[in-house]
Amino acid sequence: MNTTIVASGKIADTDPETRGKTILLDAVSQDARVEDLIRLAVKTDEPIMTGVARLKAKISIPKGGSDLIERLKIQGQFRIADGQFTTPQIQEKVDTLSRKGQGQPKAMDINCVASEMAGNFQVRSGVVTFSNLNFGVIGASVNLTGTYNLDGGALDFHGNLVMQAKLSQTTSGAKSFFLKALDPFFKGKNAGTVLAIKITGTKDNPAFGLDHGGASHKDEAPSPKASK
Repeated sequence: MNTTIVASGKIADTDPETRGKTILLDAVSQDARVEDLIRLAVKTDEPIMTGVARLKAKISIPKGGSDLIERLKIQGQFRIADGQFTTPQIQEKVDTLSRKGQGQPKAMDINCVASEMAGNFQVRSGVVTFSNLNFGVIGASVNLTGTYNLDGGALDFHGNLVMQAKLSQTTSGAKSFFLKALDPFFKGKNAGTVLAIKITGTKDNPAFGLDHGGASHKDEAPSPKASK
């Protein structure tokens, strides 16, 4: 562990209808390692991501006979900088997102792209619920809401993908030619493209796709990261 978390709290009776005491903690970390935080929350041999993180959270652990993960309640905010995914398949998807977001889909020299992430979260009954979850790479950013199951690793996220490039610039050849007709329909207010997307599956095998049941909120979508 290379992470220091400063915590303060108390043991108190917070609910008269619940027997036993509840542990209440305020936790803050200004220079944490993402991989350390993941190991604390998820059963995994290798953390899915590395990077530097800031974390602020309120933690409640009531007494009970059930598993700790079922009793644990957390509400907090976090920010990750210089994130790298340890699974090659996921990192390649991130690299591809950056290439397409910059309008350079065949630029293989764009690789090992660093990610930034920030958001609010709550942990209840073994499920993490994220709100205003922002994920960004050079050329593109994603704003999501959704859930992550700590036990099985199931993902269910919906939101918007914002890219600097026009839709037709995210591919090449004949596909690019035909997509030019669709550029005006997916153009954002401050971006080349805004698409409604979803992320499902599991942490080990995520599935990325268009959310045909979702709506693109062009005025609310975050601006993509500027090209360096």
